[in-house]
Amino acid sequence: MLSGKPMLWLALQRSPRAHASYVLAAMCLLLLCDCGLLFDDSAQGGASPIAREVAEEAGSTSPAAPTEPADAVSARGEDDAPAPQLPDPGENPEPISREATEDESISPVFECSVSLDNGAFAAWFGYDNRTEALLHLPEDARNFIHIDGLGQTPVEALPRVFQAGRQRHDFFVVSSTGSNVQWHLRTRSATASASAQQCNATERERVLATLDALEP
Repeated sequence: MLSGKPMLWLALQRSPRAHASYVLAAMCLLLLCDCGLLFDDSAQGGASPIAREVAEEAGSTSPAAPTEPADAVSARGEDDAPAPQLPDPGENPEPISREATEDESISPVFECSVSLDNGAFAAWFGYDNRTEALLHLPEDARNFIHIDGLGQTPVEALPRVFQAGRQRHDFFVVSSTGSNVQWHLRTRSATASASAQQCNATERERVLATLDALEP
């Protein structure tokens, strides 16, 4: 029975379609082995060397399963990673609130004036807090309004808490005599006069509306 094995092997080697037929040939040889037709020796059992060689050759020519490059795997892993949580641009963090020190600069600023009846005028003031903090002025700090001819004048709207940055048109002071008005803040001051730059219509209306509300 074994005399036909070399011819079968030679036929497989010479066939132009041997590559495509290896798998089929291996299956046939294994079937023959199961039937006991291609044994070298009945005492040894198992498939013959020819059957094993053909089966190994067929397995080596089978296309391997495609593998994914390592860089593609790592790239997918990066894409699947959760994105970092970024702060919401619409959320404004609360500014730091603390007491102002002596060397921190909060500058008083005269903004513009509003002419009133009988030679009086209103002076709008703002300030510039050059820190990023909400500053509280100590009780004993120098902070007052002075009107020429009247001296130091109490003003309820005078700020003692200062927002960070440049704050415009924070409060106004009326000089009933038309004399100059000074705001003294620690070592700095700002002076307003009736002949200085006039305010726009919006700030003028704010002054007039406030004065009308104060009349009995």
